[in-house]
Amino acid sequence: MNTSRHGAPPSGPSCAPFATATLSLVLLTAACTSIFTLGQSRSDTRVLAGVWVDSVLATPTDTLAWKLDANGANRTLEIHVIRDSAMRVTTKQREQQHGHWYLRGALADTAGRALCFKARPRDGGICYRFQLDTLAKPLDEGHPPRRLLVAGYPGRADARTRVLVERLP
Repeated sequence: MNTSRHGAPPSGPSCAPFATATLSLVLLTAACTSIFTLGQSRSDTRVLAGVWVDSVLATPTDTLAWKLDANGANRTLEIHVIRDSAMRVTTKQREQQHGHWYLRGALADTAGRALCFKARPRDGGICYRFQLDTLAKPLDEGHPPRRLLVAGYPGRADARTRVLVERLP
């Protein structure tokens, strides 16, 4: 027989400590996530992910490209084309990890967006303004490749605008 007074539940094991701990963990996780993302204003990296060929440094036998992975990995891709005496072509590729990249701001914000690079995930990045457009004439019958102009990127002698063309599959 239930002998509780005033409609109170019968006494027994309480779930209050478990519920309090769970609620605390959820609130702590939400607070940490908000603090971590505050001020970073990062956009989706997939919009610029891909292989971007440096049109100034590329030659018919050597290509230097930025490989910007969707997961934020920043790599340099060197492609060397070698012809032997019988005119057979072989290709050698070398890929080197340089750290991480991210897009700061919205792609549509042409005044505030920036392409940022950093050595380690926890470090602050060095950011460069950029322009993104498409080439007027497609290289083949597919869609036209995009062109990325990165302003003030350090070159061999001084800071200059790097002109990169999207390498299509």
